[in-house]
Amino acid sequence: MCLKFIGELEIIVLIMIAVEKIRNVGGRIASYTPSLN
Repeated sequence: MCLKFIGELEIIVLIMIAVEKIRNVGGRIASYTPSLN
């Protein structure tokens, strides 16, 4: 039970890190697009 909870918590943390990376990449793309146009 405890190990399963820790595993789920770790997955949530990994998802949060992935979302932050996607947001950073999206922000870079958004900042580059005006100069391309």
